Amino acid sequence: MSVEVLNKVREAEKAAGELVEAARARAAEMLSSAEAEAERIVERAREGAEAESRKTAESLLAAAGREAEKIGKEAQAGADEYAAEASGRMDRAVDLIVERVVKADGRS
Repeated sequence: MSVEVLNKVREAEKAAGELVEAARARAAEMLSSAEAEAERIVERAREGAEAESRKTAESLLAAAGREAEKIGKEAQAGADEYAAEASGRMDRAVDLIVERVVKADGRS
């Protein structure tokens, strides 16, 4: 083989090596870029999930507050009703007590 052919083979091998190295570098860049994009996607998903979780918690707290207010109003209405009944019976209770005290004392 002539020296010229050997030199061309060496040049071709060198060029091929350079292409392989360039391809490896490009692959490493692409991998790094893909990893960074994956991290950004995961972060956006996490932020979205946190926002949705906060929204759900706020909604549940608001619903619980409305339910507690409703129960409080119902309890107050029941208490008011019992108080009205008791107040309506107060005169009769006083009359019975006075009657018993007067009879027990003997002054009729």
